[in-house]
Amino acid sequence: MFQKIHLDKERILLIICSLIFLLASFRTGTSGDDALDYSVPNFIALLQNFSLPLIGLLMLISILINLGRVDKNNDIGVPVGLICYFIFQLIIILTAFLYKSDYQDFFVRGGFIVITFIYFFYVIRSLPLFKSIRHGVLIYFFYGACLFVAVNVLLSVYPGASVVWKGRLFGVTAHPNFLGMCTALSWVVSFALFMYAKGFKAKVFFMAAVMLSIYGSILTGSRTSILSGTMGIIFMLAYTMKNSSFKPVLILCMMFLGLYAYANLTLESLDFAGRGNTREGTWASMLEQASELPFFGYGKIGATTNAYLFSIVATGIFGSIFFFRSLIELIRLFFYNLLQNNKMIVNLFRGLAIFFLVSSTFEGYLLDSVSMPVFAYWLILTYVKF
Repeated sequence: MFQKIHLDKERILLIICSLIFLLASFRTGTSGDDALDYSVPNFIALLQNFSLPLIGLLMLISILINLGRVDKNNDIGVPVGLICYFIFQLIIILTAFLYKSDYQDFFVRGGFIVITFIYFFYVIRSLPLFKSIRHGVLIYFFYGACLFVAVNVLLSVYPGASVVWKGRLFGVTAHPNFLGMCTALSWVVSFALFMYAKGFKAKVFFMAAVMLSIYGSILTGSRTSILSGTMGIIFMLAYTMKNSSFKPVLILCMMFLGLYAYANLTLESLDFAGRGNTREGTWASMLEQASELPFFGYGKIGATTNAYLFSIVATGIFGSIFFFRSLIELIRLFFYNLLQNNKMIVNLFRGLAIFFLVSSTFEGYLLDSVSMPVFAYWLILTYVKF
C-alpha cells in the first residue's frame, strides 16, 4: 500500500507534466491585426487566456507533491546547462526591468522563472526520464506534444473556428512559425519512440503521431520547422546506423535535401501568395545591433529571427555568455555519451540538439519564458549531465 501511494504520486507528477507541455503554447490573438476573422471555440479561448496562470499553478502543485516523495531519483548530478539557462532567463527579466522600471512585470516574470527553474531542477530531474514505452517523463512529454498538435490540426477543419489565415495555420498560438516549432518537436520525439517501439501496434501508433506532426508542420507553412525537424531525424538515424562508413554520405545527402526543401518550399504551393522573406532584412538589423557588443544589452526589442544574435542584442555580452554556455552542453552530446541513459535516449537528445541549433538560426523562441519548445529546452538541459 505504501509503495502504491508513492507510485501514484509519481504518476500524478507525470500527468501534470504532460498538461504543462500541452498548455505551454496556448496564446491569445494572432501575429497581425489584419487577421480579423481569427476565432476559436470558447473553451479554447478560455485556455488561451488562463494558460499561463494554470501552468504556474500546476508547477507549484508538482513542487508540493514532490516534497512528500521518498522514491526520488538519486542519480541526478548537476545540470550545468540548466543552471546557466536559468541565469540567462533572469538576466532577460532584469534587463527589461532596468529599461522599463515596471515592478509588477519584474516580480511576476521573475517569480515565474524561479518557479520554472525549481520545477525542472527539483521535480522533473527527480522523475525517471524513460522507464518503458509507457512510463517516464519522455512519454508524457510526447502525450502533451502530440495532443497539442492534434488540437491544432482539428481546429483547422472545425466549422466553429477560423484559425487559418492567408493559407497558414495559426491554431491556438500567436504565429504559424511558433506553431511550426511545436509540431516539429513532436515529430522528432515521435520518430524516436517509433524506432524504439517493438510491437506492431506501438509502431503504427507512433508512426501515426509522426505523420500527424509532419502534416501540422506543412499546414503552418513554417520552413524552419521542416528543416529543423528533418535535420533532427537525420542525426538520430545517422547515430543509430551500424554502418559507420555510410553515415557521412547519409548526413550530407539529407542536409542537402533539407536545405533544398527550405529554400524552395513556398506558400504559393499551399494556396498563398505574397509571403515574402523578411529574414534578410531582420538579420541585417540584428547583426548591426549585435556588432556593437553591448555589455548589458537593450532588452527584447526589434527582430527575433535568430536566437544567437537576439541573445546578444537583448542581454549583451554578459547575459549571452550564459545562453551560449547552455548550448555548449548540447554540443557536447556529439562527443560524449550519457552513461545514465540508453542509446535511444542519447540519440534522441542528439536529434533534439540539432533541432535547437538549426531552428535557433531562424527563430528567437529560446528567449521566451513559456512555450512548448522552451520547456523542451529546459527538459533536455535537465537530463544532460556529463
